[in-house]
Amino acid sequence: MPVVTVHDAIRLALPVSTKVVAGHAALSRTISWTALARAVAPLFTDLRGGEFAFVSMAALRDIDPPLALSMLIQRLANVPIAALAVLGVADDAAIAMAEQVQLPLLQLTTDVDVRDVDRELQRLLSDFDVQLERRAARLALELGELSLAGRGLAAMVTLLAQRTARAVAVFSMKNELIAYDGDAHIYQMVQSAQLQPGNGTLAGYDTWAMVLHAAEQLLGTIVIVGKGLAESDRATIKRASMALSLELTKSQAITVAEARFRGNLVEQILSGTLQDPLILQQRARELGFDVRIPHVAFLLQAPVAQLATLHADVADILQRLQYHVPWIVHQQGVVCYLPFTKENQLPIDMAHALFDALQKHVPALRASLGRMARQPSEWQRSLHEAEQAVKLPSSGKRALVTYDTIGVYQLLLPLSATQDTYTFYQRHLGALLEYDREQRGELLHTLEAYFDCAGNLARTAEQIHVHRNTLLYRLSRVAHICHVDLDDHEVRLSLWLALKLHHIYKSTTTAE
Repeated sequence: MPVVTVHDAIRLALPVSTKVVAGHAALSRTISWTALARAVAPLFTDLRGGEFAFVSMAALRDIDPPLALSMLIQRLANVPIAALAVLGVADDAAIAMAEQVQLPLLQLTTDVDVRDVDRELQRLLSDFDVQLERRAARLALELGELSLAGRGLAAMVTLLAQRTARAVAVFSMKNELIAYDGDAHIYQMVQSAQLQPGNGTLAGYDTWAMVLHAAEQLLGTIVIVGKGLAESDRATIKRASMALSLELTKSQAITVAEARFRGNLVEQILSGTLQDPLILQQRARELGFDVRIPHVAFLLQAPVAQLATLHADVADILQRLQYHVPWIVHQQGVVCYLPFTKENQLPIDMAHALFDALQKHVPALRASLGRMARQPSEWQRSLHEAEQAVKLPSSGKRALVTYDTIGVYQLLLPLSATQDTYTFYQRHLGALLEYDREQRGELLHTLEAYFDCAGNLARTAEQIHVHRNTLLYRLSRVAHICHVDLDDHEVRLSLWLALKLHHIYKSTTTAE
């Protein structure tokens, strides 16, 4: 006959509402049998040790003379029994005494019939496997009911954690934590752990992981964590796995359908084919979006080699951040429409949070924000602005750029594609670029620093770490090669504009 512990009794025989208020360290004690308190003194007779005892606070008050719960615990500790379950609320003195003698003290709610609980525990002690199967089957049924009610994976994991009295986590196939319930300190460890299927350990805790799948499709992994995991814990998880797998399958199917519906809606808005405002608002409302409020286009751009990763991860990260926003796959990556609302973060805050989360998976990620679109008819314009802004050169401060802050680039970006603009650029900087390329020179860098410092020689020399005389020599070389007079403000303006165009053309070439 399998050994039954106090922890087993909590999971497999006692009501869900049972609370352990003291003696947590002794939950692994073995139970020999049950003992119900009598209505007269002595409350318990013929105790031999290892019993799981039941008593009500009312019985302690009604016997003559009345007996304090703390005194009863002190006496029972001499036997010693396995645990004491109290119908009612244990007082502080009793809890302190139970902790002192390391006796598991449990509270049952007053609406519980102690005799029913006693029978359940006796069934567990008499035929552990049958009782385990009964409880596991009941749990699987409850999990299925939660799924059918649309409560979702999080509610199912919470129920599973409550029934097993263990920490429970579910990971996606990318090893990302998608649902958890249990102690906060275990959560921190589980979040970054790389747990393999089967038995394991984690910072002093036992772990058991199982792959969730439907037919041949792998869906994720479920992990149970606690001290002294038993075969009954694993059996419970196995029985619950089917309901969890079905929920994951359903969620994925819904996500795919919503993505198609959402994508069609955004594409119709951008193409202008859906112009009836009432129909547009109704379709958006069905997806949980409010197109009556302003939005801003947020473009996430990735190199071709990382596009698949970006497309695969964006939905999960949006869900993790609880950002329910319209988004579609874009030829350069992904475009989201972030809302301006009183309740949510500002779009720029949402953009930074989303960018930071995605960059961990897509290191070369770049992003840009267009300007506010007050109505859907302006979404295309906001996206075009984001597409223009993302063309700017990448640097630490420009990894995420907003169209509002790019200054003169707002004028130059649309013009940069014309032949006249490129001819202007070559006429003013072509000779200098060729010189630097052949001589591996620093003249272009020097000229840009000179403009950045507003023509201040001392600041320019300090910025590029050269002597003032070296700076003067380099500027004279620039003037000679470009055949210009740097004291002429019209010349300086033309060179400055050509340098801005250089950043655009350089960035476009690098992206290609």
